[in-house]
Amino acid sequence: MRTWIIRGLAAGLLGSATLGVDPPGEAMAEARTAEASAVKVLSVPAGRIAEPVVAVDSRDSNHIAVAADPYLNPTRIQVSTSRDGGRTWSRRVDLVPPGYRRSYDPKLAFTPDGDLLVSGGAAKGTRPYCLPGSAVFLARLDDGRPRYDIVAKAGTNTFLDRPSLLYDAPTRSTIVSWTRATGPQVWCQAVAEHATTRLAWKRGDGAFQTRRLATPAPAVYGSLLTSAGPGRVAVAVGGWYPSGKQRVGVTLVDLSSGEVQDSQTLRAATRPPLTLTEPSPLNLAEPSIAFREGSGFALAWTEKAKGPIRVRIAASVDGSGWETSSGPSGQGVPMVPTLAYAPDGTLLLLEARVSAGKLRYTLWERADDEWERVRDLGQTAAGRYVEIGELLGLATSGSSVVTAIPLGGSKRSWLSVRVHRWTVPPPASPSSRSVRPTTVTSKPPSAGGPRELLPSALGVALAVPMVVGAVVFGAVRRRRRRSR
Repeated sequence: MRTWIIRGLAAGLLGSATLGVDPPGEAMAEARTAEASAVKVLSVPAGRIAEPVVAVDSRDSNHIAVAADPYLNPTRIQVSTSRDGGRTWSRRVDLVPPGYRRSYDPKLAFTPDGDLLVSGGAAKGTRPYCLPGSAVFLARLDDGRPRYDIVAKAGTNTFLDRPSLLYDAPTRSTIVSWTRATGPQVWCQAVAEHATTRLAWKRGDGAFQTRRLATPAPAVYGSLLTSAGPGRVAVAVGGWYPSGKQRVGVTLVDLSSGEVQDSQTLRAATRPPLTLTEPSPLNLAEPSIAFREGSGFALAWTEKAKGPIRVRIAASVDGSGWETSSGPSGQGVPMVPTLAYAPDGTLLLLEARVSAGKLRYTLWERADDEWERVRDLGQTAAGRYVEIGELLGLATSGSSVVTAIPLGGSKRSWLSVRVHRWTVPPPASPSSRSVRPTTVTSKPPSAGGPRELLPSALGVALAVPMVVGAVVFGAVRRRRRRSR
């Protein structure tokens, strides 16, 4: 996948991470929820954790899976699961298909029988920052043992990037989408002359059917899948181009025929050039999409027109007419907005925001057309670098809302996972909030186990030395990251 690494010239001035206290006015917002505990999962060397993703089993909300794509040498997808609602976690499973050297860009989904599906990209080469011989794969984990399917393989001067995954229970279909980019040395230089979105699906144990989608925007920066009701899938695509054009759109596909039912362009504009004090242009491209029966569709992305970078939200009941509005307001530059619907239908937004050399993760809910802060999940200080990825980890099922964000310290980095128990107050209390989340508190693991717990305290923000943003950004340079 195409990523940008941002290095801060002010890193030495800012120093290493220290604990920070929430600014005045935010302690009250934090106190509206129970004190939270976060679990460290998939611990790796400092500054290497990235690409967080989480899934919750729809039939058992205590069954949770997380995955990441740590920037190791070589990169490889790592997965861990919990059967007790996030209190304890399994030892990690590394996923690399036979015949390949690397894997990247994980996505997760559960089947009705509780098996875990993992999609990702794979590559054969070992040259630094290059991914020749790429492929899209699907792994099925039954009791932790993976079985692999190769969904697609790249040809000459072709690179397969950013796979997305969805399991459609009514039709028992597994759906995978990805970007197929072409151009000389596209797998190494990450500059595509042309890109298309591909969709593949299979029912039961049948072979994958693949279709090229006519989408509103060439998916230079990937696509994301969500259900659109029984037998339908929505594909959100986003693209940013060196010319300054940005495109965001949604395509609805009928799974029985593979035909496109509708296609909408939600963002088509030429943005002003970015400055070196702003995050990577990559963060202006990746869309997040969510769907819930009765609530409809929601799409989130970041854009820059006149003024600062902002989050935009588009909503539609049936996927045809869309209304756009602004995301949460706050200090700093928003990044990687990620959407999901809470168990009661409330729209949730998990975002990262860069301000004054720190990166803060916040979970929001939209109530009565206003955004309200649910919880601050942690923060990091400048001083070293790490890439977050395109989106953050956010998933819901039953009464659970699960978040997974990359954090770290001077020696290790990890996914910080929280399981929030979402409760609805009785209807007889009109003065209370429509939803009031609480958070399950994790118990310490047994001695010698593979799990670590991250203690937290009310009103104290967690800080780690990752540079995604700094007070002064030194240079923004494009770089392939798969050789780590």
